[in-house]
Amino acid sequence: DLMNLFCTNLESSVENNSIYYMIKRTLVRYYFESYAQLFSENAYFSLTHNGDYLYNQCPYDPVSLLTVKYVGEDVSDTFQFDGRYFYIMARPIDIGGNQYVVYLCTDVTSAYDRTVALKKYSALLVILSAVLVLIVTSLLVRICA
Repeated sequence: DLMNLFCTNLESSVENNSIYYMIKRTLVRYYFESYAQLFSENAYFSLTHNGDYLYNQCPYDPVSLLTVKYVGEDVSDTFQFDGRYFYIMARPIDIGGNQYVVYLCTDVTSAYDRTVALKKYSALLVILSAVLVLIVTSLLVRICA
């Protein structure tokens, strides 16, 4: 999936324990930004280290929306902002002994709207089917009587 590909590339691009902390942090941000721009259509990426944003492309604040505790623990949820629906996923990753959190925010409004419309049409189909069954049953009762 997109999150696996993104995180795997980011981890392998900067995984080198001999790099000093600040240089490593700068490299992580550089590679993160490079990869984030490749996937920027319909997806917003953010990166934090120790709770501070190193990069934030998302128009919202994903850190305040999702709590991530452990490396390897994926956290996700759907949120509504300004009449639109967003799926936000967070994945903590360890790079050279430092924990970073990658956030992915995607606008899922069109999928949500299609699901709601499908539910409405399904309910309408059930009601029409019930009415049709009642009409056929009443006709059969009249014919048989």
